Amino acid sequence: MNNKGFTLIEIIAVIAILGVVGIIATISLQDTLNETKKMHCEEFLKEVEEAACTYASLTEQEVKCTRNSCTPLPLKVLIARGLVTAETNECNGKKVNENDTVTVTWDASGKKTCTFNGDIGTYQRGS
Repeated sequence: MNNKGFTLIEIIAVIAILGVVGIIATISLQDTLNETKKMHCEEFLKEVEEAACTYASLTEQEVKCTRNSCTPLPLKVLIARGLVTAETNECNGKKVNENDTVTVTWDASGKKTCTFNGDIGTYQRGS
């Protein structure tokens, strides 16, 4: 009898090992994907903060600023002025709405805080 080939147990063992490796790779890839989405959201909020500050400094007549804060700016104003890209439309798995607002405040030392309010939630970011 010619015994070329693999036994059924050897084939099952190889399939089981490949399955475990596949599960580990999937979990690792999912973690990397979630981290990338989180970084994308943080970059979006940073972009909005910088755009709001730029817009507030360029258009002091249109934006009512006190010593400590400016009136909330709708995101659509920043998009229309070309200060924020309209392509960024998702953050943490939720859609960013053009009517979401951003408010920039600063304390006596000049430390700015950007507060983003919208469908994706409320996020504060200091600089």
